Amino acid sequence: MSDASNVLKMIKDNEVKYVDLRFTDPRGKCSM
Repeated sequence: MSDASNVLKMIKDNEVKYVDLRFTDPRGKCSM
């Protein structure tokens, strides 16, 4: 098990989703 790798992967995946939300929703209604 490599929890660190899983955490980094989650961070990267979440970052991509966050960026996508920012582009699709400029006002940031969907993002916290």
